[in-house]
Parts: sequence; C-alpha cells; structure tokens
Amino acid sequence: MAVFINSVHAEENQKQLFPDISDESYQREKIKTMEDTTDADYKIHQNHSLLVPERIEENDFMFSQQPLDLLPLKKTDIKDINKDLETNQPLAPKLDNSNSGDNIYKSPPQAVPKDKVPAILTTFSLNDLTVNHLTKAVVDTQFVFGTERTDNLYINALYQIESKVIQSLSQDNIFTSDFQGEYLQLRTINQNRQISIIQSQPQTLRGFELQQTFIGPCYLVNNDASVSGEQCNLLPPFVVDRKSIEPRFFVPNRIEQLGNIGDVISPETLALIKLPGWQNQGFNGEFTGIDLYLPNIGATPGNSQSNQTAISRRESLDNTYSLGHYQVRQIVKTNAQKAVLGRTIKGVNVIVDDENLGLNSALGALGAMLPDIKPNLKGTAANANTNINRNLFNAANNIRVPGNSFVIYQGGVGEAVHNQINVNNGNGVKRTSNIPAGKFNSVWLGISPVTKRSFSQTSRYVPTGEERRVLRVGGEGGINSDVNFAVATNENGISNSINSANLNNFYIQAYMSLLQRDVNFETVNILNKKTNYYPHLSLTGNITNYNSVLRYYTGAIFSENVKLYVGGDYTINWDNWLLNLGAIAYNSGDKDYYSKVEGSLSKQFRFSPNTNLGLFTGFRYAWDRDQDNFLDNPVDNFVSVGANLNFNIFSLQISQLLDLLPDSTGNKIQASLTASLGKNASFTAYFSPQRSIDSYGISSRYSWGDSANRSSISFNWGRNIYDFGDDAFGENLQTKNDTFSVIFQAFFK
Repeated sequence: MAVFINSVHAEENQKQLFPDISDESYQREKIKTMEDTTDADYKIHQNHSLLVPERIEENDFMFSQQPLDLLPLKKTDIKDINKDLETNQPLAPKLDNSNSGDNIYKSPPQAVPKDKVPAILTTFSLNDLTVNHLTKAVVDTQFVFGTERTDNLYINALYQIESKVIQSLSQDNIFTSDFQGEYLQLRTINQNRQISIIQSQPQTLRGFELQQTFIGPCYLVNNDASVSGEQCNLLPPFVVDRKSIEPRFFVPNRIEQLGNIGDVISPETLALIKLPGWQNQGFNGEFTGIDLYLPNIGATPGNSQSNQTAISRRESLDNTYSLGHYQVRQIVKTNAQKAVLGRTIKGVNVIVDDENLGLNSALGALGAMLPDIKPNLKGTAANANTNINRNLFNAANNIRVPGNSFVIYQGGVGEAVHNQINVNNGNGVKRTSNIPAGKFNSVWLGISPVTKRSFSQTSRYVPTGEERRVLRVGGEGGINSDVNFAVATNENGISNSINSANLNNFYIQAYMSLLQRDVNFETVNILNKKTNYYPHLSLTGNITNYNSVLRYYTGAIFSENVKLYVGGDYTINWDNWLLNLGAIAYNSGDKDYYSKVEGSLSKQFRFSPNTNLGLFTGFRYAWDRDQDNFLDNPVDNFVSVGANLNFNIFSLQISQLLDLLPDSTGNKIQASLTASLGKNASFTAYFSPQRSIDSYGISSRYSWGDSANRSSISFNWGRNIYDFGDDAFGENLQTKNDTFSVIFQAFFK
C-alpha cells in the first residue's frame, strides 16, 4: 500500500472530532483515489480519519492539515506494494514501430480511447473536487434547513466540455501521455453570514410621576405694578411631552416649557385649578405647575408574569454563485529510468457581487497567458518503462492546495525514479527491493476567501403589560389647608425664597405617583461575517515515500492586511504506527488564518480480518489569532487521548479531551458509533461537546459506483446546544438549534 494525502477536500469548520452538520461548510466524505484499498482497509481508514487532529478544524480555509489516506503497513505487505506499482494494463495501445514519416517518433502522437487509459494517469484536483479523464460531470449538492436558520441550497457542479489523451513514443524511448481537458464549474459560496443571539430577561420597570403647582401673589416675582394684586405662577410650567417617550428605553425626548415664573393666572383658570385632582391647563392657553413623567427610573429582575430568562440563536446566510472556466493539462513522460509529470491548470472565475471582481478577473486574464508546464526528460537507449512509480502520482496529488478557493493558474512538475524490480532466485517471482520517493513542486495562483467580522449590540425594553400605579400620594389647598410649600429663586444673582407659610393668599397642588410596568429587557447581539475573495500566491512541494510524506509550503494572501505564511508537515506510517506533525506561522493571524502547531500519534492492533483496535493521542496549540467572540464558534486548543474499536459491522470511537492548554476545549468526552449496513450503507450517531457547545446527531449514508467515482446520498440531523452561562436568578441559559441536511453527490462518466 502507498501513502496518499488527499489535499482536495479541505475539512472546513471541523471544530470537533465528529461532523457538525449544522455548518453548511461541512465537507462531504472525501473521494478515495487509492485503487489498491480493500473494503476492510477502507473501514479502518474511515474510522481512523476521525482520529487525527485535522478533523478538529475551525474555518482554516486553506491551511488546515488534510485528512490522510494512510493505512497501517506490515512487512508482509511488500508483495502488495509491488502489485500496486505495476499497472495491469499498458498505458497506451500497442505502438506501431513502422516508419511514420516522422523521424522524431517511433509512434507519433495519437488520441487514445479513454477506456484504455488508467484513471491514475489523469487524476487531479480542481477547486475541492477530484476528477479524472473519465469524469464527464460531478454534481455535489447539499440542502440545509432547520430551526432558527435560513434554508440554503449548495451546489458544486463540474462539467467536462471535452477531454482527450494523446500518447506517443519518441525515437529516444520517451513515452509521453498528454491529457488535456476543458471544464465548467458552478459553485455556491457563502457571502454573508449573520448570527444573532436574542436574550429576553423579565424585568419590572419602575417609573415616577411628579405634579406640583404653586400660585401666589404676583408682587413676589413680577415687578409690573399693574398686576401686583393678581395671582401668578411661582413655579415654571414645565411639562413632559408624553408623546415623546422613546419606545426602546421609555425615556422622554422632550420637556416643554409652556410659560414662565410670574405669568398671571386669571381667576377663571384659578377656579379650574382648584377643582379636585390634578389640573395644570386653564383658559386662554394658560398653564401652571410642573408635570414630570419619568416611566423609567430603573428596573429590577423578574416581573409578575415570569422570572425565567429566554434566549434564542438565529443564523441567516446569504449565498452567491461562482462560475468558472478551466483548462487542465497533465503531461506524463517516462523513459527506462524514471518518469516526470507536469500539471497545468488555468482558470477564469467570476463570483457574483464580490468586491474584488475586477481585480480577480484581471488576474484570470493574466493566468491564461502563463505557459503550460512541459516536463523535461532525457532519452535512454533502453525501452521506456511504463510501470511508473505510483509515488509520482501520489506526490502530485499530495500538494497542499488551498481549500475553498478558486485556481487561476497552477503549474507544477514532479519526478520519480522507477521501482527496482528483481527476480528472486530465478523462480520468476518479482519483488520490489527499493521504492523510490516521488517529488512534486508547484506554484498556485488563485483567489481565496477572507472574512471580515463586525459585532453590534442593541438593547430595548419590550412591554408585556400596561403601566400601573402602585402608589399615589399628595394633596392640594390654600390658606385654610395644612398644605405647605417653599421655593427658592435666583434673579440677577440675588437669591430669594418663598414659603407658603408666610403668605395669606396662595394655592398649591402636590402629587406624586410610583409606577410599574412588566417588561422584557431584550438584548440582541449580532455577528456579521462578510466574505470576499482576494489574490493568493502559494508555493508548495512534497516528497512522498511509500510510508511517509513531507510537505512544505509558503505563500501570501493579498488582502487589506497581507497575510504571509510558512509551514510544513510530516506524516510517517511504520509497523501500524501513524505519526503526524505539522506547523504553520502567519505574520498577522486572524480567526481563519492563524499560527499553530499540531500533531497526532496512533497505533492499530489487528486481531482478525474484521476486528481491530486503535489507540491515539493528539494535540493542537494555536496562537496569534483574533479573540473569540461568544457568538462565533471557538477555535479551541486541545490534547486528546482515545480509542476506536472496529468489530464486524460496528465501529465505536471514544476520545477524552484534556484541559491542559490555554483556551482549550476543557475536559470533555466525545464518542461516535457507526454501523456498516453492507458495503454501500452506513449509519452513524455521535456526541461531541465543546467549550460552550454540545453537539449530537445521526447520519445515514448510501453509496454506489466504483471506488474512483463513487456516488452517494446521505441524510443527516444534528443538534447544537449553546450554553451562555447563568442569568440573574442563577438559572442556566441554554438554547438549541436543530439542523437537517440532505447531501447528494453523483459522478457521471
């Protein structure tokens, strides 16, 4: 068996050991391209892919460590390795060595029937899809719906306009296979995502009403001798405009001054004022007294209707579409000693309503003018060896391709020395004594998503009942009453006080009320995520051996804040041990692109063809990233230990997350159980708690077709329980969202 890292299907938003179908960026099960993998091995891999920390990823759109098609290897498997490397059918039809009139070729370039060309010779990845020359179309759809979220349909469709494979044999024994394909791709991408948390806390809103009138002799405040015997306002007529009460917080926006101290009050108005109860408006537009109405002077938790705080989470997604046209060329050359591979992909992609549409279109035009990669290979005297080292193709597909991105130009070249085949003791049994490594280096130019986040918070009181008076005190009267009132004035810097006890003619009204209203104090927190695509240049390479892969990469995303990065990872498989280590560093990290180091170690024990046990441990430590907003899913550090057991049709996995690193998930136990219902169907249930989110769900899947072009349909349900701590009464605040999805993926030849 061989080591193969599928870098096509970047696992997005894998914040936990098991899939969270509530996130539409959750990727379908990746397409397997290892033609030598048996059903039993696939079962082991299918469960083991949950073990490595690459599954625990948070929106690392391009640089998350990819899942591995890496199976335990025994020394006794050396014969199987040899079988993998020798193609059962020739790479081309039998060549005609007759004189063709062209001295360059023993057999001139000719189009080869597609069914005569092995798929491994033309397999490549294009924008998160793995296809080959036999793939006429791919339809990958996902419909997501649920409670407290929008319904969304996602499409990733690829159509082959035309393709051909041209093969030739030169006079100097260089066999060439030239695959050329032209494709259209339609894809749904998320452009705007809004997460809203609405918290509604029952409260009792308290209010206050103050009404006062003081009417007395005018000579005290008015120097006009003509009115010296009249009655005047000794208080300014201030009135709160009750129509101006602001509806969110119940505070007045306007206080009107309807007169002044010293305004004359007519006998008719005074007589009206003396009627029982509060009056402040008389005849001829005369106003008197202060009328203050403050419906909000504070609130206390709980009200007469409820003491239970309610909280809800709402998610809204707006999608757009991208349409791309791509030209692919993959040239494989082989002589007697080694083989080389050159891959070129050119694309022009249009994303509707993207802010950088003009710039990205110009880059697409530039990419179309860049040269095709044509690998160089010297001729040999011996005949070309068409049993090509499989590590060449594995290396070409092990490159770190930015996920969730669109290629504008990709050019890469790789090489691998042929396998050394010996004949053992003359008995005709072939064996492989040395399996050379494959190497591949590539430049990738394209556009990648960069998400801007903005946070807002709004609050308001929502009335749930009518305002009520809980207390009213006061009274009114004049010289023959027990009412007493005093005011202080300041005119031209001279202070003066007026006390009704010193007057023989006055009238006073003095009332005060305490008010209450049942309300819900509603707080709305909103996280907006706006995604646009920016130019991205990546240089990447790898060295792929039969049991190990070393990858290295560097690049830059040319967003408003240029993101430079460098990283690498190493994977090795020996004696049923699997070790993976990786690291990446950014000059300016954010929520999606951040520096981290991570690794995993696992050991497989096979007890029988249908029973095996895996033990594993893993970790991730990330830094230099944006602080988590409680509305956003956290990017947790972790240390984990666990085990997975495969027994007949069942696969059980349990992992313990340890609270050893800063910003970690905490001490959590995660588990999943899968039942394989024959070769084509499976059923999975999982439970996966995180720092502030508990997730569980079920998934059923049915697949059909061959291993290289396997179609499938799956039905999924997941529930996320979000924990927001305690309310004012010490009650736990939780809300849950149910998400359903139907995923259909079909390949057409």
